[in-house]
Amino acid sequence: MSWAEEQDWFGMEDALALRGFDDPEDAIEQGYWIQSDWEPIALTAMTYRHLCNCINMIESGRLNRPWALPYLKAEQQKRLKLCSSK
Repeated sequence: MSWAEEQDWFGMEDALALRGFDDPEDAIEQGYWIQSDWEPIALTAMTYRHLCNCINMIESGRLNRPWALPYLKAEQQKRLKLCSSK
């Protein structure tokens, strides 16, 4: 498999640029997740289930975005702390 085939965003540069991102890595650094329909969603707006599903898909190898794990897990931990403090 070539590098381009491994990048699920490859070929979508124009769609991402219209939304203000260079690529999905740029989006996650700005606090947005690029969904399978190429719509960005703020990490803070994702449901907890959506967040966990994304993490599980990356860790199981079904989604090639390992660079997103620190951001997703940080959001997950932030929510867990909020729940435990209530």
